Amino acid sequence: MSFFNLRNKQKSFHIKKINDKHYEVNTEEGIFHTPTVYRTLNLSSGLKWRMELLAKSYGINYFETVFNKRKPIIVDIGANIGEFSLYCINRNSTVYSIEHDKAVFPMLKLNVEKYFPNALPFNLSISDKTGKQKLYYATLTGSTTIVEPIKTDDYEKMKLEKFSSENKVIDETNGITLDDFIDQNKIDFIDLIKCDAEGAEPEIIRGLSKNSHKVGYITIDTGSERNGEETTDEVVDLLKERNFEIIKIPDEKMGRVVIAKSKNFN
Repeated sequence: MSFFNLRNKQKSFHIKKINDKHYEVNTEEGIFHTPTVYRTLNLSSGLKWRMELLAKSYGINYFETVFNKRKPIIVDIGANIGEFSLYCINRNSTVYSIEHDKAVFPMLKLNVEKYFPNALPFNLSISDKTGKQKLYYATLTGSTTIVEPIKTDDYEKMKLEKFSSENKVIDETNGITLDDFIDQNKIDFIDLIKCDAEGAEPEIIRGLSKNSHKVGYITIDTGSERNGEETTDEVVDLLKERNFEIIKIPDEKMGRVVIAKSKNFN
């Protein structure tokens, strides 16, 4: 085990290395688990600061009324280690936290398990089809994706016991559409979907059809992560087809998210 004590101008925090895929960060708000040292640095100003930063980056002011409900239902696609999920849990929500990276998922479970049944973690890939598919790992930067990279000849087959976050690896993942996920979990309504899919945003929206009326708001990162290309235009078109009103598109002031509100949600 290794220990690091770090301090910045706002907070002090303590990092403990459990193994090459597990680090504990002892922030002033408590212990948080990450799969890489790189990820621990996001917590250098504290967990609360990190959660609020993510909420702002996803446009919390556009869907603040969601949290006025007695018990909102949130689906967090691309939950990573769970900071946004915890932000919502702390606002009295039930959160379905979905993360497909097998190195990251155990950290997510550790971070949210004490909040059960308000936190429900799933190791799945939300996609436009249900079944096995390929997953391309970029754990170090949090960019693991179902989108096939342009160049794949330097990817190795996933071996979790020998896994390094710096390596390019490929593995199978259990894919599922949002329609099937909603049906299988008997979800009657979803107040908010937050989505960070590393370029697979069109696939995710295409997989939401018959149950689109059950979703109130969607906030979705459409930045240039699909082999360097943005997905904004395609995502906007797909959302409009599903009778969503676009209330925000990416801009210089607040970044890369599209935010949409359903015209059918009650």
